[in-house]
Amino acid sequence: MSGAEPARVLDRRTEYVCPWLEVESKGVWLGSKRGEERFFSVKTEPYIAVLALTRDDRIAFVRLFRPAVEQSVLELPSGRVEPGETHAEAARRELLEETGCRATELRPLGIHFTDTGRMQTRQWAFFAPDAEVVAGPSSPDEDLVVSFVPRSELRSLVARGNLATTAHLGVICAAWAAGLVDL
Repeated sequence: MSGAEPARVLDRRTEYVCPWLEVESKGVWLGSKRGEERFFSVKTEPYIAVLALTRDDRIAFVRLFRPAVEQSVLELPSGRVEPGETHAEAARRELLEETGCRATELRPLGIHFTDTGRMQTRQWAFFAPDAEVVAGPSSPDEDLVVSFVPRSELRSLVARGNLATTAHLGVICAAWAAGLVDL
């Protein structure tokens, strides 16, 4: 393939904006076989997800109705980074709001793309190895159910498909690869 012209973005424009997202279109050069094509992607605020292990060896999860997929979904505590917050501050806030857990330590697990074909969203992943349950959930605008699953059940939870959010499966995989949890 020597001499082939590399793929590159030629132009970009915002097609739609609302408080939650932007839709951006990009003219992209894909090489001599495909030429120029227009792609659309969704741009959202930075996002965090936390795999929190409590002091009594349980993992914090939340279950809530997600209109996009029209069902209740089991997820890790997660959410957007508010303006002016660091990613770690957002992780601590979301963990406390959604589960009532305070993270004394946060270990970064990397930055992940949530869907490289359609979304520009980046997820900052964290592991909280010694989370302390200090209160009940306090997220006033979300109707969610908190559950704490023994760490020993994580593998079967994943294998049964009970945890189906791929971005959160990626957090678990990153924690496993770092030797922080067993699968």
